[in-house]
Amino acid sequence: MKLNIDTVRLVDATGLLDVLFDKKCRPTTRWLLEQRKAGRIPYSRCGRLIFYDPSKVHEALFPKDSASSPGNSNNSN
Repeated sequence: MKLNIDTVRLVDATGLLDVLFDKKCRPTTRWLLEQRKAGRIPYSRCGRLIFYDPSKVHEALFPKDSASSPGNSNNSN
């Protein structure tokens, strides 16, 4: 079941990858852990458990104004 990014509150690492990425091009949970440890994505901790807000992580990974974001073609030759 594909979750809607706008209706989900907090999810675990597997749920986050399910929400943000298609199964064919999904990164690994190890990649997600590296992004969290590097401070590139926001998260919440509840004891030992780690949760993510998919909309906030999406904003952190794919900023709208970034010239280097995927799919942005600024090639004006």
